[in-house]
Amino acid sequence: MRDEHTRLLSRRSVLATGAGVAATGLAGCQSSGDQGSDSVKIGVLAASPGNNPVGTGMQEGAQIAVDALNSNGGINDSTVEVIVKNTESSAQTARSVYQELTLEEEVDFTTGVVNAEVLLALMDEIANQEIPHFTTGALTPEASAMVSEDYETYKYHFRASLNGVFLGQATTDFIAQKFPEYGWENVALLAVDTEDGVGLKNGIAGALGGMDNINVVIDATFSPGTQNFNPLYDQAENNGADVLLPLMVTPGSTAAVVQWANSQRPFHFAGIHVPSQSPGFWQQTDGAAQYTASTNASPQEVEYTDKTQPFRSDYTEQFGGAPIFSAFATYAGIQTFAQA
Repeated sequence: MRDEHTRLLSRRSVLATGAGVAATGLAGCQSSGDQGSDSVKIGVLAASPGNNPVGTGMQEGAQIAVDALNSNGGINDSTVEVIVKNTESSAQTARSVYQELTLEEEVDFTTGVVNAEVLLALMDEIANQEIPHFTTGALTPEASAMVSEDYETYKYHFRASLNGVFLGQATTDFIAQKFPEYGWENVALLAVDTEDGVGLKNGIAGALGGMDNINVVIDATFSPGTQNFNPLYDQAENNGADVLLPLMVTPGSTAAVVQWANSQRPFHFAGIHVPSQSPGFWQQTDGAAQYTASTNASPQEVEYTDKTQPFRSDYTEQFGGAPIFSAFATYAGIQTFAQA
């Protein structure tokens, strides 16, 4: 089925439909290919679904999208099938499972990818296979830059979620508008030492350097495997931080919130903390998250389009709880592919 559905799928056709669907639209199921032929296969590259909330969101968002498509005739009268592979947030594992999806399963489309290291490792694979891929998690803008710089090679890569540039700008705007209001002048920047985390830190640190009323007193990184944050918190406290600005874009930083709350630090906790975007985070931390603030691309009461709340309802009915941002993005990416 791959040849029929991807050979004629151009980047232009995806971009033409993507503008209307990327805000979580419902597909019209118009795809190139023979009517009523074999199933259309969609491969999801999710990191540790069931344990990583971002990877779980990708798997569950994909399932809702596929269910919606199949209940409306599939894609071009073909049943849609979803196949999920665990990348384990590892570039090596991701290459292996990507090859399984494209060469063995012969998927027509891939989506997902949580972190930058995996995405950048897959860019040449995506180019070689010439199968459309929609990134719905990794923040790095480097993949889009590769498309811009060498379009013919990398034109099969698309993005259905915000990148680090936009997230960094939104965070900088929040700092400029709210930190002075709260009297927060001395900022401790603490980023996870990954491509996504360091990229965010460098961009935000540069912006903060141009703000007269903000002083960066700590500019530090930590290993993704860090479990004891107290030595870093000691540094922030000893340098007179008013607020810790976390740039924690990996799922293993739940302990950062618990330790901050339990040690009753004299500085606030406000920035980007991906684990706290999970609806179950309050229970996971036994309420330690009460006085923290984090960006959240999928706040529960916001209605971005008339499709947003119906998607939430479908998600809650099928999986319980509420969807995280990666569920929305993966759903939207699949719907965009279906309309192309």
